[in-house]
Amino acid sequence: MKFTPNFLNVRRCAKCGRYDRKLDRHHKGYESLFASILPAKYQADYDKFRKEDLVDLCHGRRNCHYRIHQIYARRLGHWGFWALMSKQGGKLTFKQCEHYRKLLIQECHEWLVRGNKLRNTSARTSLPR
Repeated sequence: MKFTPNFLNVRRCAKCGRYDRKLDRHHKGYESLFASILPAKYQADYDKFRKEDLVDLCHGRRNCHYRIHQIYARRLGHWGFWALMSKQGGKLTFKQCEHYRKLLIQECHEWLVRGNKLRNTSARTSLPR
């Protein structure tokens, strides 16, 4: 009997579509940052690695995972996050963290759609339903 696969389940970078690089699971809401600020609220969720919170991005300097974190750092500065952290002595409330986390998730979705070499297929599948 001849085996004919119907599909291939290959992990690809959700941004550039490459599959020949090491892939990292990226938390769309930068939960690691918020887990360091409010561990009681965010650490357990961060450790679960829920599929809806993650997107696969290629790893390394100048690759997609590196670029999204550069974008996050700039956006957080633009939104006043770093100034607020400084003003409040490195402490934020849960409400403040959730506000910025949701902005970062939205930024991630928008970034995935922009200029995606896979014609936005992988970006569309990572969007919340």
